[in-house]
Amino acid sequence: MLAVCEGYATAASVHQATGRPTAVAFDAGNLANVAKTLRKLYPAVLVVIAGDDDRATEARTGSNPGRLKAEAAARAVHGLAVFPAPLPENGSDFNDLHQGEGLDAVRDCIEGAIEAHQACASAAHAAQTDRQGNPRHGPRHAPHDGGNDAHDTGRAFDRFHVDDEGVWFTPPGDDGGMPRKVCGPLRVTGPATATTTRRHCCWSSIRPSGLGGAG
Repeated sequence: MLAVCEGYATAASVHQATGRPTAVAFDAGNLANVAKTLRKLYPAVLVVIAGDDDRATEARTGSNPGRLKAEAAARAVHGLAVFPAPLPENGSDFNDLHQGEGLDAVRDCIEGAIEAHQACASAAHAAQTDRQGNPRHGPRHAPHDGGNDAHDTGRAFDRFHVDDEGVWFTPPGDDGGMPRKVCGPLRVTGPATATTTRRHCCWSSIRPSGLGGAG
């Protein structure tokens, strides 16, 4: 993972909290340029834009340039935009979060967003693989005579399954029984928009359809 921040103090806080390589753009309008340069140099690495949340500016003007520029930069490199929360009064960036809540809050926010991003990407990949190899609808573990898939096939029983109809889960004690539907199908909606994860930090790459709402 490579982080890109708008300001020097923000970058220092992000690097100190995560220990990950961090670049400074020095201006919101330069985030995309820096992100694209890093993408060319490191094509396999997740680029994380640790953006500013300019809430005060948005209250005055109706526009949040920190968020807009960070999300645009993340989309340009198929990366992840992450924003600090909870912010102290008049705060806008990860340095403010550092000063108000400590380095652990910065670390939890960014690492939690990355973990969630990677989990969603894995789920989307699994859904695509399943559609290609198993075109039938409905859960893979259909009810049968009580046999355990782990015993029948010699492999570990997979309690989660993703297919065209959604995400399914077989609770403990029900191995081989009727799976329960967790949510509707997973749809890829964009590389980096805003939703919520651990410590209220904002991120996203996919969301399950039918519900309310990044190495």
